[in-house]
Amino acid sequence: MVPPTMLPADGSKGSSEESIAYLCHKLRTPLTSGLGFLQLALRQERQREDPSNLHNLEMVDAQMRRISAMIDELARSGGEDS
Repeated sequence: MVPPTMLPADGSKGSSEESIAYLCHKLRTPLTSGLGFLQLALRQERQREDPSNLHNLEMVDAQMRRISAMIDELARSGGEDS
């Protein structure tokens, strides 16, 4: 079921491609923001004398980038089954 906030203004369900595009947009927005803040944290941690959290931040960065790539792939495929 498509959440009400994902439905077009006229109340119709629209195509699955439109729903996927909308969902990808809604996922990318907070992810992009999170990646930006993470880059700041990584930069600060690398400048510390004892970057004890660097490995953990790098792991989070890798996973967030993996999620971003999955969203991009979903958007490109338009949700079509392979």
